[in-house]
Amino acid sequence: MNLSYIRSLLLLPIPFLILTGCEQKFDSVIDSFQSDFQVLAVSPSTEVFYSPNDSLVTISIQFNSTSTTIQNVFCDVYSSENLKLASLILYNDGRQSIKRFVNEFPISRSDPNGIYNIKYFVTDIFNDTKEVAMTSFIYHNGQNNVAPVISNLILVDSTAKDVPFTFSIDVTDSNGLSDIKKVFYELYRPNGTKVFNSQGISEFPLFDDGNTTSDGDLTANDGRYTVRLTFPNSPSVPSGDWRFEFTAEDRAGATSNKIVKTVKVL
Repeated sequence: MNLSYIRSLLLLPIPFLILTGCEQKFDSVIDSFQSDFQVLAVSPSTEVFYSPNDSLVTISIQFNSTSTTIQNVFCDVYSSENLKLASLILYNDGRQSIKRFVNEFPISRSDPNGIYNIKYFVTDIFNDTKEVAMTSFIYHNGQNNVAPVISNLILVDSTAKDVPFTFSIDVTDSNGLSDIKKVFYELYRPNGTKVFNSQGISEFPLFDDGNTTSDGDLTANDGRYTVRLTFPNSPSVPSGDWRFEFTAEDRAGATSNKIVKTVKVL
């Protein structure tokens, strides 16, 4: 089966780096670039829980107290969606005995659960800037997870082969749209067999990216997911009733209601 423009989602996992307490070694040190400092600890490195009385996450990195080559320290914070949320300057807390650099990052109840990543950078007295450490923490926003809901499917009743058509569906989630992990459809031939692409994937994604050229989606991040498809004029693509089944899944793995519609391929 060779359907044009069936695309697959590629998930790129970010490694969870671990601090080792024995012998004061820090496993996530990237590069000391021949300077006289050593990374001793970073935080946070375990779990962060949302609190209405304290919506700030303390970010810090500690170096050996004998270092004299550190000029500036900063970090980049990435969400569970691997989107950069902020770049923060980290300030020396004034205690030279531990040489600790600190700042605070605001986080809210609407931010999604998941693994957040922090990359730490140092600019030395030679104006050389490099990444020196990375850590991760798991964020819990305190909200009970609720499965997403899909509705308002717009899909043709019939189509000719070699004719592109666009279809879309609305997705809502009481935990916020950022909690949506994927929206997809599964496709069944007139004889009832499920369609798999050449990579063995049967869950074909819809997109909310505002890319009208490739996906047909009009507005990014508005909760309406869209894709464009063409049934090729090929002996391997039989005419008849093709069944589409639509589903959304959130970051906790909860799945939505399913919407099923049949399209007649002429």
